Amino acid sequence: MLLSICVILLAASKLSFCLDEVSLSAQWEEWKITYGKDYKDPDEEEYRRNIWEQNMYLIEVHNQEAKEGKHSYKLGMNHNGDKVPEEMAEKMAEHNRMSRNHILKKMAEKMLENDRMARYEILKKIALKMAENDKIYRTHILEEIAEKMAEKSNILRHHVLKDMAEELMENDGILTNDILGELAKKMVENSKILRNQILKIMSWRMVDYDRILRVDIYEEMTKKMAEYDKMSITNVLKEMVRKMAEYNWMSRNYAKFIYSKDQDTYNQEATQEVSQECTKDFDCMSSEKNDDTGSLPKSVDYREDGIVTGVKDQGNCGSCWAFSAAGALEGQLAKKTGQLLELSPQNLVDCVPENSGCDGGHPDFAFEYVQENGGIYSEEDYLYVGKEQECHNKSSARVAQCKGMKWIPEGDEDALAEALIEVGPLSVVINTGDEKFQFYKSGVYYNPECDEDDLSHAVLLVGYGETAKGEKYWIVKNSYGESWGEKGYMRIARNHDNHCGIASDASYPLV
Repeated sequence: MLLSICVILLAASKLSFCLDEVSLSAQWEEWKITYGKDYKDPDEEEYRRNIWEQNMYLIEVHNQEAKEGKHSYKLGMNHNGDKVPEEMAEKMAEHNRMSRNHILKKMAEKMLENDRMARYEILKKIALKMAENDKIYRTHILEEIAEKMAEKSNILRHHVLKDMAEELMENDGILTNDILGELAKKMVENSKILRNQILKIMSWRMVDYDRILRVDIYEEMTKKMAEYDKMSITNVLKEMVRKMAEYNWMSRNYAKFIYSKDQDTYNQEATQEVSQECTKDFDCMSSEKNDDTGSLPKSVDYREDGIVTGVKDQGNCGSCWAFSAAGALEGQLAKKTGQLLELSPQNLVDCVPENSGCDGGHPDFAFEYVQENGGIYSEEDYLYVGKEQECHNKSSARVAQCKGMKWIPEGDEDALAEALIEVGPLSVVINTGDEKFQFYKSGVYYNPECDEDDLSHAVLLVGYGETAKGEKYWIVKNSYGESWGEKGYMRIARNHDNHCGIASDASYPLV
């Protein structure tokens, strides 16, 4: 097998080297020692060595082509040498779009809840006002009735006294029992009449009162609810506009939907023509668009500002999302307070319910968790172990808080640069499905196979710049350890049609 690899390398790739068995065996043993590789049995070691040899072949062929000017970056063997690309791919695709749908849904639920609470408060205030008005109005009615009763009573007394005077005159000033009885009977009859009149007045007044009060209440409720609805709708629309400006996913998918088959065919043909013309990765990079953000600095590197912690290795755990989120929080906190703290990705791996621990996740869910659970622990208090555990509530205090998060407009590299300058390191999700990403070593990564759709790996965007040859690039911090890339970092083509989806899914926390 080794001899056949040597022949293929010489014949097909016209390389000036030969991976002979002795050299490969020596390199294999050295590689195992360097990265502490140990396999459970000879069968597994043979399987892993075969993968490692194929990866060695890939690296050597690519680097030979890079010497010939066909590529703008180099590959190198690292601790992932015995893995196939499928093993490296994060299980993030299902979390990627789902995360923003989830957050938008949650935002809508909160808006509905706020709407219910606001309406309840309005009705409560109206009810209190009704009760208050009711007391005042009833007091007025009772006062009016008392006045009427006093008035009627005075009239009644006047009539009774008049009758008594007339009877006295007729009987020479003597009041007999019959006269008193007759007067008492007349007083009772008059009292009944008076009461009936008072009750009628009360009934009429209360009916009038109810009509007036109900009209007033209805008008007040209508006015208040109209005012509230205007405010509510305005706030909802403002929030929706802001969110849609930050994340234009719906318009993007609508555009995909309306493309006809003919348009798709045209796009495929156009892509093939471009691929045929751009036979070299480096030459294709020269077609990048002009940088419209002339007011921005030519370069920025937050590593130099001391707000980026050291490179970590996520190991065999698909926790890139946790390292990306922790890195963005670290950068925001350091930029705001001047204090750089190492935060705990393990805290996120164990505790974020919407993510899947070591089986993948999304930074947005991590930001949401930190916001809703009072913060995140430090790395010192919640050490990384590279596997999912039960969520722990430590006795120590959480060291960083999050007030929310923001999305950067999808696919807009200018907006990405502006956000990077304004707020600091950002969480981004990129396409890493090609096997060459696994062994990136140095240079500006541009790979025609890397599209902007299949986002699979979260990293931390820490800067951008330009080479002496005019190649614009982004600087991203990975979580594969310092043996990968440029001491754990990668430079990826910038302003080149959103290469690898660098601007397709970017966000940052508010601290």
